[in-house]
Amino acid sequence: MVILQVPKTIINNLHKKLSSTKNIIISEEVYSYLLNHHNPKVAAKIIRNIILLDEFGLNLPVEYIHRIWASKEKLWELRTKFSNNAERTLFFTVHEGKFLLTNCFRKDTDDVPKNEIRKAKKNPQGILKIQGVII
Repeated sequence: MVILQVPKTIINNLHKKLSSTKNIIISEEVYSYLLNHHNPKVAAKIIRNIILLDEFGLNLPVEYIHRIWASKEKLWELRTKFSNNAERTLFFTVHEGKFLLTNCFRKDTDDVPKNEIRKAKKNPQGILKIQGVII
């Protein structure tokens, strides 16, 4: 992945919006994806959906969230549609109604790619330890 030089105002704005959430734990990979997204409007819509997840949790309609049945864990996808693009943010439900966002990607097929599921499952406990969440 190429890291772009992101203006400080964009970084501050992203951090401000996401740090105001109470129930969302965001991995570095998700932050990086949002900061380096080639289309700022898509990134803004993903952030809006993350804020909706924070506010309404699993009560969001199926247009926004979907349980990934191929996983033994409680792995979900947060759906973001913008024009012809289908963006996905994978997340786990964790302790006390919090959500751990692990990775984002553009979905090109009907099924969630297995490598994205593997990536999400890779180290959720490590992310939670870094964030100071005890499960």
